[in-house]
Amino acid sequence: MALTGKRALITGAGFGNGRAMAVRFAREGADVVVADIDTARAEETAALVRDLGRRAVATRTDVRRRDDCEAAVRACVEAFGGIDIAVANAGISHGVPFLDMTEEDWDAVIDVNLKGVFFTCQAAARQMVAQGSGGRIITIASIMAEIGSAGSLAYNTSKGGVKIMTKCMALALAPYKITVNAIGPGYIETGMTAPLFEAMPELREYVLDRTPLQRIGNPRMWRRWRRSSLVTMRAS
Repeated sequence: MALTGKRALITGAGFGNGRAMAVRFAREGADVVVADIDTARAEETAALVRDLGRRAVATRTDVRRRDDCEAAVRACVEAFGGIDIAVANAGISHGVPFLDMTEEDWDAVIDVNLKGVFFTCQAAARQMVAQGSGGRIITIASIMAEIGSAGSLAYNTSKGGVKIMTKCMALALAPYKITVNAIGPGYIETGMTAPLFEAMPELREYVLDRTPLQRIGNPRMWRRWRRSSLVTMRAS
């Protein structure tokens, strides 16, 4: 129970990796605010957390809106008395060929994946600083922050931005005993990526050919990683 008594906020926790994180955090003893733009899915995840004996609050959060991110942090404070951990997980993918990409295509991804991470982390960090007891902030980058892809320019750019943003935030918040770390997963089969694999079987083969273990990741695997940084970080 590495996170016993800790209070966590996870964005995009209505399904996929975010839901797996919320459940694992609960298994490790944390109370969780489940923030997602899809209220019904957020409630489902919150119910799973409660089934594990932890407290949970579901809140509708559009990370593109600063007010929503601040409200999610307030929900954590009001429900649990403070915030110890924030995971900026919410993200979208919108694969459009570079020459066909519109301004709307670009803005849709950058607003969620980059601006949304900034709003989430800033709101959480301000509360952690006010509390004076430090904290942990986790961002979700991607293997795509390291490699190029002709059909995912905006997504790759956003994740590269998350990577350097994380480094900058870590430097800015270290004096307050707040650590900031990014996790860069490879391909994980979630509600966001599964349609891509279904529509483009060649993509699955491309990924498998370049993956040493010859498998696509699955959110449930997170439960098996007993030494994972997600579950051994102690927000103290």
